[in-house]
Amino acid sequence: MGGVFLPSVGASITSRSLSGNPVVDFHLMKGEIVPHRYNPGYLLLAAAVSMGAVAIWAMHYIGNRAITMLDGQRELQIQYSAGYTGGSFILPICVVSVAFYLLSLSEKVEIIRIAVVGVLTGAAVCGMHYLGQGGIANYYVSYSWPYVLGSAFIAVTAATIALGVFFYLKHNWIKNWWKRALCAALLAAAVSGMHWVATVGTTYRLRRESRKASGLGRQGTVIIVLCLALGCCITLMTFAVIGQRVRSRSANQAQQVVLASVIFDTEGKLLVNPEGTLPSRKIAKTYLEEVRAKPFLSGAS
Repeated sequence: MGGVFLPSVGASITSRSLSGNPVVDFHLMKGEIVPHRYNPGYLLLAAAVSMGAVAIWAMHYIGNRAITMLDGQRELQIQYSAGYTGGSFILPICVVSVAFYLLSLSEKVEIIRIAVVGVLTGAAVCGMHYLGQGGIANYYVSYSWPYVLGSAFIAVTAATIALGVFFYLKHNWIKNWWKRALCAALLAAAVSGMHWVATVGTTYRLRRESRKASGLGRQGTVIIVLCLALGCCITLMTFAVIGQRVRSRSANQAQQVVLASVIFDTEGKLLVNPEGTLPSRKIAKTYLEEVRAKPFLSGAS
């Protein structure tokens, strides 16, 4: 049973492309890969949420909104199981979190590690797609294996190339946002291309009990997706503000002049604060280096 693709295809591709750049930006802190020991967990979480929840999951359901079944009869449009929909939301976030964790382990870019990350990212896209499709409540869904393999190849290959090119050339791209946008567009092609190739190879067969199905309808699914995507965007903006404040505070503290005292007792034990640090006090907000033009002269002329 075929379907009709509506103009919302463009909206799904656009949403994916726009969400690709924040993924890389949150993970990289101004274009630099941050080693794991310096990388706060919220940065990885923000990257995983942006990629998995907004870019992959939301694109899938917004894209499926473009499929019109049986001349648009409202009661025969695709409905989804709430359980599968929730599971497909969690899956890509977990897999992408592992992928970004592997990227954060070292500043050195290794081909094997990039390949593994690309495979994981492609697997997240494919896994989310077919798990979401498995949650269709009012149609039996069958797939053509050549399209399944082709969609998986597109997802893995495009994701590997995009991530590999970006991380390999990151040092030259710190201020080139348009190059980052190209990588985001390539990631968009990975997700959107995989989705629509798989959709072309999908056959829908109406269930006899479909009129009694109680799954989520198209409108309800879109509302849920938009609410979750908006929530994710607000969360990411919060993470961005927190990260900026942390970096600003660290930069300010690095410029301060602090006087610390080292005190030992009669037994040779070092006196420290309850926090385990030396007693200290800030004596200046910034350090101003003074250059003396002449050395001091002693004696009288």
